Amino acid sequence: MLLFGSGYLEQDIKLAKKFIDKNITRKTQRHINRLDDELKDKDPEIRINAIRFLMEVSYPQKVDILTSFLKSDDNENVRLEAVKALGKSGDSAAIDILIEALKNKNPQFSFEAAKALGSLTGWNLIEPRAVQALIAAVREKNSAAAEALGSMSSPQAIKIICEALQDKNPEVRAAAANALNYMAAVAKGNSEMVDPLIEALSDDDPNVRMSAAEALGHLADPRATKALDRATADKNPDVAYRAVFALGKLKSPQDMDSMIAALKHKDPRVRQSAIFSLQNMNDQRAVEPLIAALQDENWYIRMRVASSFMFIKDPRAVEPLIKALHDPYYNVAEVAARTLGELKDPRAIDPLIELLKENNPSLRMKYADALSQITGKNFGDNYDKWKKWRDMTK
Repeated sequence: MLLFGSGYLEQDIKLAKKFIDKNITRKTQRHINRLDDELKDKDPEIRINAIRFLMEVSYPQKVDILTSFLKSDDNENVRLEAVKALGKSGDSAAIDILIEALKNKNPQFSFEAAKALGSLTGWNLIEPRAVQALIAAVREKNSAAAEALGSMSSPQAIKIICEALQDKNPEVRAAAANALNYMAAVAKGNSEMVDPLIEALSDDDPNVRMSAAEALGHLADPRATKALDRATADKNPDVAYRAVFALGKLKSPQDMDSMIAALKHKDPRVRQSAIFSLQNMNDQRAVEPLIAALQDENWYIRMRVASSFMFIKDPRAVEPLIKALHDPYYNVAEVAARTLGELKDPRAIDPLIELLKENNPSLRMKYADALSQITGKNFGDNYDKWKKWRDMTK
C-alpha cells in the first residue's frame, strides 16, 4: 500500500520498486527452476523458447547446452535457434563451434553461423581463425559471411582482410573491399588500410574498385589522392562516380581539373558527384563550369547545380540563376528561387516580382519567399503589393 503524503513520496517509490523487483525475481527464479525440464521438452517450440530465455538469465554452461542442441536436436528450427544464441553468448568457446557450423551443407545453417560470428565481434572475441573461416565461407558464396567480415575491427582482423584483397577469388576480394569500406564508414578503419585499398583501385573486378574508392573517401587520407584522381576516368561509371565523390571529401585543390571534367561525363551519377565535390571544395574556379552545367540535359543535374550556389556564393551565378527561374521543370525553378534568396542579390528582385504572375501557387510562394529574403519585406505572393513597393523604391 502506497502512502500519498507529500513527505513520503520518495519512500513510497522505493517501497514500490522493492516490491516489483522482488516479485520479478521470484517469477524469474520459478522459470529458471523449470528451465531444465523445458530444455528437454518434446515440443520444439517450448525448447526454442527455453533457449531464448536461457540467454537472458544467469545459467551455468550455456555454450555446452547450446552445442548439445546444435549437434543432436532432431528439429531444424531448434538447431538454428542454438546457432543464433551462440552468437549472443559472449563466450570465446562459441567461436570454434560456429566455425564448424559454417561448414554445414545446409545453407541456412552456414548463413546463421556467419551472422553469429559477426555478432560475437561486439564482445571483442573474434580471433584470426574466425576471420579466415569467414573468408573461406565467402568462397562458398555465403553472403552473411561477406557481411560479417565488415563487423571485424581488430588490427589483426583488418590485416587479414587487407591480405584478402590479393585473393585469387574475385568474390573474396570484393567481400574484403566491402568489409573495409564498411569499417571506414563507421570510423573503425585505420591508416593500415590505405595502401591496400589504393592498390585495389586497379583490380580487374569493378566491385572491388567500387568499394575501394568509397572506402578511401571515408578515410580521407591524402595518400589516396593520385589514385582516386586516376579512378575518376574509370571505364565503369559506378567506380568513377565514387572516385569523384571521394575526391570531394579530400578537398585537394590539385584535383579540380578532374572534378570539372567529370561535369561532362556521360553518366549523370558521375556529373552529380562532381557537383557535390565542387560544392564541397568551394573553389571559385568551379563557378564558370557549374554555370555551364545549368544547361545540362538532365533536370536533376540542373537542380543540383542551382543548389550548389547556396554554398559557392558567387555573384557570377545570379544572372544564370535568374534564367533558371524559367526552367520547364518545377523543381529546378524552385531551387533557383531559393538560391537567389540565399544570395540576396538585388538583381533578382524585378524578375522575381514579375514571376508572381505565375499560375502555379506553390511556385509563387517560393518566389515570394525569395523576395522576402532579399528585401526584408513580406507581401506574400501579392504581385500588386510587391509592384507598388518596387515602384516606390526605384
